[in-house]
Amino acid sequence: MFKKFAEGLVFGGGFGVSFIFLWYVAAYLIYPIFVTPHIQESVSLQMSEIESKLPTSMSSRNVIPDKPRIQFHELSLEEQIKTASVIAIAKYEKSSDGKMKAIIKELLKKKRVQPFITR
Repeated sequence: MFKKFAEGLVFGGGFGVSFIFLWYVAAYLIYPIFVTPHIQESVSLQMSEIESKLPTSMSSRNVIPDKPRIQFHELSLEEQIKTASVIAIAKYEKSSDGKMKAIIKELLKKKRVQPFITR
């Protein structure tokens, strides 16, 4: 009788492990493939509705159309300097808790960025 119980536990454990594996595959591989396009579509629809309600001065008509964005680290050094809003020289020191701490020694460039505020 104990042997039959142990066999049942092993069978149930295997079933549980296979269920968790299939859930992982579905959640992280299959689900995003089908859901991401629908999310992007609904977000663009909501954004167009919001833009239609904005005054003309705040609408996207005054904004340069989106072009393919290049990652910052892919830019050349001159372009990185031109587009950076802050360039700081920092010195790294160990803190009392053993972690590294950055201490800013000098600001070479600091551009004030105005946030986009809707009222």
